[in-house]
Amino acid sequence: MQNWDAPRQVASNWSILTTIGLNLFRGLGFLSITEGQMWLAERWEKLIVLST
Repeated sequence: MQNWDAPRQVASNWSILTTIGLNLFRGLGFLSITEGQMWLAERWEKLIVLST
């Protein structure tokens, strides 16, 4: 990969991560992204502990 191509790669990676996040929120049954973000903000420490 060329150095000049890096910004395009970053944009592509960000789009993929955003899509994964949206699909996870939908899969968990949230009606809005804001609702899912609030749920995640309240529980992120517990999720980290469970994942280790």
